[in-house]
Amino acid sequence: ETPVEEMISSTEKGVYVNRFHYMNIVDPFEALLTGMTRDGTFLIEKGKLTRAIKNMRFNVKFFDFTKNIEAISNETETVGGDYFPIVAPYMKANNFTFSSKTA
Repeated sequence: ETPVEEMISSTEKGVYVNRFHYMNIVDPFEALLTGMTRDGTFLIEKGKLTRAIKNMRFNVKFFDFTKNIEAISNETETVGGDYFPIVAPYMKANNFTFSSKTA
């Protein structure tokens, strides 16, 4: 129940991702997901959004990600397409690794 502004202000160095895009399952048995950032990815330095950065690709095991969630907001946002929209909170997670930049 942490406001998104507090998640940012309590982060010494990190990445703010506005939206994940093109999410797919790589390995269903490992719950390995892949995807890219989209529509605003920013560097967080000393609790402030300092600059836009290039979109990035990631591969993450879902259960590893959930173990590393540090904060969840009460605020939600509706994301996704017309057929399967998802209402999701903002989340702050540690040890999330991006694998490469996207074009």
